Amino acid sequence: KIIDGTGLLKSLRKRIRKADTVHLAVAFWGDGAIKRLGLSESQDIEIVCNLAMGGTNPYEIEKLLQMGAKVFALDTLHAKAGVVGNEWGFIGSSNISANGLGYEGQEVSGWHELNTVFTSKRAVKKIGSQVEGFRSKSGKPLTLGDSILKHSKEAWKKRRANRSLQMPQSKGTSKRRFLEALSDDPSAFQEMVRVLAYPRISEKDLADFEVAEKQAHRSIGDDNLELYQDWDGLGYGYMLNVEIGPKNGSAYEGINLRESDSFDFEDDNHSYQVSAKIRAIPNFKVISETEKKTIKQAAKHFFKMKFSDYKQAEGIEIDAHKLSEYINKKGRTR
Repeated sequence: KIIDGTGLLKSLRKRIRKADTVHLAVAFWGDGAIKRLGLSESQDIEIVCNLAMGGTNPYEIEKLLQMGAKVFALDTLHAKAGVVGNEWGFIGSSNISANGLGYEGQEVSGWHELNTVFTSKRAVKKIGSQVEGFRSKSGKPLTLGDSILKHSKEAWKKRRANRSLQMPQSKGTSKRRFLEALSDDPSAFQEMVRVLAYPRISEKDLADFEVAEKQAHRSIGDDNLELYQDWDGLGYGYMLNVEIGPKNGSAYEGINLRESDSFDFEDDNHSYQVSAKIRAIPNFKVISETEKKTIKQAAKHFFKMKFSDYKQAEGIEIDAHKLSEYINKKGRTR
């Protein structure tokens, strides 16, 4: 039976719901794959994927590991095949969730896929043997904290950045409110938008920061340049900035766009991550005062969850899914 990507997802979900074993060799995995497939901790799950090319979301792979799945990395894998139970298998072009390749959610909603489903025991056994062959070539299963996962996160960030950070289009003729669109489909913004919540900079560090900022302006020559201090590992995308004060106050400090780490630098005391100040997120209305209030509330909520002692606090990143969950729990902001 030949089916498209949507048909494969429906068939996989139906089969997985009743199966004890799920063995898949699928190169690229996107955000939300576990939920879309309906995978369960009670199942025997084995996954072979490609983590080297930056096309698999490594954070989804970590979730698979946390639920007890065995995950194997094969750098040369481009296949999409699998068996569920011992009476159903498939071979095709569909990756899991959002086609991988550094794309997520609505970004690939128009892509066309074609897959073949098999139900004869002989065919399923052959597919299973192929999946087993890929697994054997991959070596030991991954573990949380594995160096392969660390490298894959860097590859994922770079691939996302190389996409020029194209934001989803607003529906209809007029631009939408950003938080409304994000709460509707956080996957479309994942890895591209985040809220940064950070404590107020100390007077000593502020002096170093101001010197570094002047140096960066002179060397790079961009008046819109903005710096972050000691935020090693900061990703790429649109950053909505919130400063958290020592007495639970907060200040919305606008939006920065970070497309590369090429201009990042260090001095004797600190590292500096370079970004550019922008007025609005492309394709959406300028952030309203109501939206700013919601963003500040979300930042304070997650910041307080993370740090009980303000003196020990440092910057945190709040991704699109966490922000969406907070917004939907509190009631949509308009």
